[in-house]
Formats: sequence, C-alpha cells, structure tokens
Amino acid sequence: GLECSAQFALPAVTARTSYTYLEAENVTSGTRLLRRPRQHASVDLWHEFGHGVSLGTGAGWVAQREDVNASTFARVDGEDYLVARVYGAWQVTPQVALKARLENLFNERYEEVNGYPAVGFGGFASVEWTW
Repeated sequence: GLECSAQFALPAVTARTSYTYLEAENVTSGTRLLRRPRQHASVDLWHEFGHGVSLGTGAGWVAQREDVNASTFARVDGEDYLVARVYGAWQVTPQVALKARLENLFNERYEEVNGYPAVGFGGFASVEWTW
C-alpha cells in the first residue's frame, strides 16, 4: 500500500489532507481482505480565530471495499461513500475546552459493514477537562 499526508498553512486556514491506497490480501487464499478500502482520502480545513476559538470542516471518502452480504454471506462490493463534517472548539481555560461537531452533514446513507447502516446526521458536544 501507499499512504501519504500533508499539513500546511494557507493565508486564512490550516489544511490537512491524507490519502491511502491499500492492497490488503489474504496470502493463503489470494483474496482481498474484507472491509479494507482500497482507497481512502480525507481533507480538513480549520481556522484559529484567537482567544481559544477554532472552527473547521472536513470530509472523508472511502472507495473499493469488499464485504460479505449480511443475508447470503456471499462476497459483495461495498458502496463508496463520502461523509462531511464541521467542528469547533473553545479553550475556555488552560484546563477546560468546549467542543462540538456536526457529523454526516448531508445525511449520507452508507454502511461501513454490510447490513449495518451507519448513523445519519448527528451532533456531538463535549467538555474536556485536563489536570
């Protein structure tokens, strides 16, 4: 396989991108390993506004996976999918941060494992406390 990633600062945002090409094979049977995408890519853009506030957006793309049909147990090609998100954080004090994330912005219907639908659009929040 091949993996590469980069992070760089643009004038207004910081960008992070990654790409993986994977040939995962069962050497005994000569078949591809299940649920390992041949291609996976992601991109994130975020901006630090100062005073501990940052916002970002990103997306992840998965393509060319093999899986097992949950009903027949036959090998099948998994669907490709793209999932987008937005997120933000506020570092309230050096010990406390508030974080929020909206995941699967376009309510994409996909299955990471055949027969088990992934969660649709969702919102998540957290308080991080370090000491």
